[in-house]
Amino acid sequence: MEGEEVLVIRDPAVAKLLADETRRRILSLLRHAEMTPQQLARALGKNVSSIVHHLSILEQGGLVRVVRVSRRGNLVAKWYRAAARRIIVSYELAEGLVPGSEDYAAMLEERIRSAVAVLVKAAPQLSGNVDELVELIRRVNVMWMEAYQRAIERTPREGDPCSRDTLAKVLALLTLHARPEGRSALDRLAQLLGDLVEQGQRSS
Repeated sequence: MEGEEVLVIRDPAVAKLLADETRRRILSLLRHAEMTPQQLARALGKNVSSIVHHLSILEQGGLVRVVRVSRRGNLVAKWYRAAARRIIVSYELAEGLVPGSEDYAAMLEERIRSAVAVLVKAAPQLSGNVDELVELIRRVNVMWMEAYQRAIERTPREGDPCSRDTLAKVLALLTLHARPEGRSALDRLAQLLGDLVEQGQRSS
């Protein structure tokens, strides 16, 4: 049984389930294959009871489903699969626009600050621009999420899912660049991260 191609999370309570790293890793594995709790436990180095607990939470949130059940004597094994090949969180939740989404928006802000801390470690000259970098990356991230979500929802479902995903990403990039606020934020980021961008260009 195959899952849906794309699932957009619009419920802030469901989005909060992704704050847990183990659940994110479980979803990543189940996007590509059907697996039992025992197989997941071995792959993630966790005990089975912990995996069963996380699977129950994800199943209640509609993010995974049981796709088949096998029986061998008195033993019953459930095989799980992600509810969709690609699961994305609505940009509206990232902006905190939906009542109850403030926690998810705060979590996203924390992850962005962690990413900026990595940037500053690689380029100490950016230490005086931390708040600006956080705001720019937050704006670009939300605009990208919105553009990608709209693109993936508009892209025809026919054909290879990977091709559809690639097309949606290209359309999202073009949309982001076409928006004056998107282009302005990208240009400012490129200005701030000039040395790192040049290093990436030289390495390629």
